[in-house]
Amino acid sequence: MVRHLALLFLLALIWGSSFVAIKVGVETIPPLTLATGRVVFAALLLWCFARLQGQMLPRGKRIWFYCFLIGLMGNGLPFTLINWGEVKIDSGLAAILMAVMPLVTVVLAHFFTVGDRMTLAKLAGVAFGFGGVFILVGPEALKGLGGDIWRQLAVSGGATCYAIAAILTRNMPPGPLIARSAAVMIAASVMMVPVSLAFDAPWTISPSTDAVLAGVYLGLFPTALATI
Repeated sequence: MVRHLALLFLLALIWGSSFVAIKVGVETIPPLTLATGRVVFAALLLWCFARLQGQMLPRGKRIWFYCFLIGLMGNGLPFTLINWGEVKIDSGLAAILMAVMPLVTVVLAHFFTVGDRMTLAKLAGVAFGFGGVFILVGPEALKGLGGDIWRQLAVSGGATCYAIAAILTRNMPPGPLIARSAAVMIAASVMMVPVSLAFDAPWTISPSTDAVLAGVYLGLFPTALATI
């Protein structure tokens, strides 16, 4: 019980700090390139860790179909949308907007998964969690609400993507966790790298040291380690 609570606290800490890291990263790195670098770095880390554990990448068209779908909905789209949103909006407001994810997940699970019905207890838990985020971030973060509506919608859209990815993951064919996570990141990288090269020309970017470190942090902790 204590171990589970400690892990939950650690995940919450990593999740919360990612918004600050994103804010630092997008100051000198375009949102798409920051998201791409994050995914590629995480893919390399997870693949190496899977190999150390003796796990092989999954085989079969069906599981790779899920890998690409989850890579898009759980990494490519939300990372880019949230990054783009945080170019203008505060990281605290982004965290509050992201807190809609559990609610969307509960609703989607009710309709698209077996044996996971919506209950008052679940809705109360979502409301409690949202309130906790609001208290931790502080009411000051809400001052920017409604200011840059498109970027705020982008962050909320990222939260919705995460919720969809969570449902897809539940229906994904079983397999070794780390290898499966590595496959998802590899699939996301395959989709994102060409787009980043085409639209951002990353070789022309001059990122700050802080932005690079923020990107490394995002790839290592909220993406790779949080998956494990």
